[in-house]
Amino acid sequence: MKVETITLTDLKEREDQKKISPKREAWLKRKAQLKALRKQLNADFPEIFDYVEPKPLICGIHNELFVRYPQYSRKLIRFFLGVWTQNKSYLQMMLSAANRVNLDNKPVEPISDVHKERAKELLEKTNAKKTSKEGTNVAANTQA
Repeated sequence: MKVETITLTDLKEREDQKKISPKREAWLKRKAQLKALRKQLNADFPEIFDYVEPKPLICGIHNELFVRYPQYSRKLIRFFLGVWTQNKSYLQMMLSAANRVNLDNKPVEPISDVHKERAKELLEKTNAKKTSKEGTNVAANTQA
C-alpha cells in the first residue's frame, strides 16, 4: 500500500487550481460592491447612514442615490436599501422617530402609522426568529 505524502506547497497548488464557480464569483463581487457602497454612503452622509442610530429615509430616496452614484447599478442600490431598511436599529428608529429625512438630513415627511406598524411587525418577527434560534441551541446543548 502506497501512502501519498502531501506537502504544504502541494496543498497550495491544489487550492490555486480550484476554480471558483461563476455564481460564487458573482456573489463575492456583489458583496464587495455592497461594502463599497455602504462605506461611501457612510462617508458622504454620516448622520443618515450611521450604523448605531440610522435616520428614517424619505420614500423614494433611491432615485436621488441613482443620480448621485451612477457608478453603482440601480439593482445594487435598491438591494442595499432593502437590507439597510430591514436592519434592527433602523426599524427601532422608525418606531421612535417622528419624521423621515432626505440626504441633507432635513425632516421632510412624517412617518405614517402604516410604516410604523410594518416596522413593529418586522422587529417582532426578527425577535421571534432570534428567540427560536436560542431555544433550538439550548435544546441541542442539553441533549448533547
